Amino acid sequence: MKRRLWLLGVLVGIAGLGVACVLYASVPRSADAAIERFYSATDVAEGQLMNPLLLGGRKVVPRLIDEVKNKTMQRRRYAIAALGHLGDPSAITVLMAIVNDSTELDYFRCDALEAIARIDREKGREVAREHRNTQIGYMPSLTAEILADAPMERKTFLTVILGDFYHLFARG
Repeated sequence: MKRRLWLLGVLVGIAGLGVACVLYASVPRSADAAIERFYSATDVAEGQLMNPLLLGGRKVVPRLIDEVKNKTMQRRRYAIAALGHLGDPSAITVLMAIVNDSTELDYFRCDALEAIARIDREKGREVAREHRNTQIGYMPSLTAEILADAPMERKTFLTVILGDFYHLFARG
């Protein structure tokens, strides 16, 4: 019996080490590596496109802030959303510029407002109040949700790593 428990412990340890190695390999080592993975990913579902940025963490924020200023940036919606999920207040200025720019495409403006609300709920409510009568895209429903304090999903390093399994653990 003791030998079986010992063997089980060894197997669990080896499996844990294997999982740790896979996780370590999936985390970009630099902001440039995270951005490169973001742009080059072709074999992932749409909901996973921003994952390299989230795995890169806050070190990608300065680069993303510069990138989203470019109105022709590839995958710009995902970069804007990633700024919201990363939660760095330094992104609010560029996100505000996008929300307030009437020459921006509607969905970029809405995405930027949603990102602001993820970073700073009070600032999000303030901007939502300013734009609640703006009749573009899904802005009316988005501002209503923000003003009603509707819960907002937040993707984190852990939710990206755990992927679909996260929801199994998160159920209360």
